[in-house]
Amino acid sequence: MKELERLEGFSNLDTNKVVTLARYLWYRLNGKRIIAHTKAKIRGVRRIHTDNNLYVGTSLVGFSHKGDVTYVNVRGSLAVRSAFLSAEVAE
Repeated sequence: MKELERLEGFSNLDTNKVVTLARYLWYRLNGKRIIAHTKAKIRGVRRIHTDNNLYVGTSLVGFSHKGDVTYVNVRGSLAVRSAFLSAEVAE
């Protein structure tokens, strides 16, 4: 549970927290630090390298709707060196 307290904004996510937590634990078991919305689809997880948290589809930005699906397809490689939350970039 302490891991959840360290996650930035986990309590503010507009998603099913049980499913999000289960996915997060699965990603952590595979060496990834990915917090993904329940409607996020990620392909190429093996090619994502994370040093910090990667938030996928966890915030509403601009004209997005809470029912929208976020799709990430990594064909090359994706390296996350610091925490990335899409809302921080948009503001």
